[in-house]
Amino acid sequence: MARDGDDKRTIRTERDGELLWLVLDRPERLNALCGPMREEITEVLDQAARGPWRCLLIRGEGRAFCAGADLAQFVDEIDLADAEAVRTYLAQGWQEVAARLRELPLPVVSAVHGAAYGGGANLALAADLVVAAESATFCEPYVTHGISPDCGATWLLPRLVGSQHTRRLLLLGEPIAAHEAARIGLVAEVVPDGALLARARQLGTALAAKDPKALQATRELLELNQHADLRKALAREAETVAALLGGPAFRHATARFRKH
Repeated sequence: MARDGDDKRTIRTERDGELLWLVLDRPERLNALCGPMREEITEVLDQAARGPWRCLLIRGEGRAFCAGADLAQFVDEIDLADAEAVRTYLAQGWQEVAARLRELPLPVVSAVHGAAYGGGANLALAADLVVAAESATFCEPYVTHGISPDCGATWLLPRLVGSQHTRRLLLLGEPIAAHEAARIGLVAEVVPDGALLARARQLGTALAAKDPKALQATRELLELNQHADLRKALAREAETVAALLGGPAFRHATARFRKH
């Protein structure tokens, strides 16, 4: 596995064949989110969208995935009394990162261990597949800190776990353990800590082996049809299937069936 970006202060990337790892690398701050990290992640997302990789994997260095916002840096970066400045900061900052992750033209897998709090939890949950170590804990502590959620929490969580579990997570702000996160559908699966990276890599490799056009079309349909009525969803499915039927992946699949 080749490393890139070791001169960067807050993240690094690792190339692993067709997989690209994005590693949050502020272990002394539990990988807390900050301005430089936001800029560096944006650069990596640009590279991932343009590059030869077939899957992006995200993990954290050290004892945690990500402890959420570095509040000390946050209050130094922005005038909290200026509501317009705060809106602009969020819209052009971590809100944009959350949107870019969901819009990335390749699948994303997050590997979560230790704390995944606030924006860190929402960064992880923006992935297509979330695999959690047994040590993982997820928490949305915004209300506890006297603010409302950001990084897409109020959009993403209802789609993942439904209204009641979303309200429990956001209104109470209490942490939940990995197995509870799996039970309510917040994560795809839970593995022992020592198996986390291998399992994430296995999932990434499996995704990378799929036809990229079919994968992306399916991901887009899942986004578009979340709240579409049935007939609109069916029409979109038909349109997308028609566009893919002439592709090489489907031709190869039908050829294999004919051999049997």
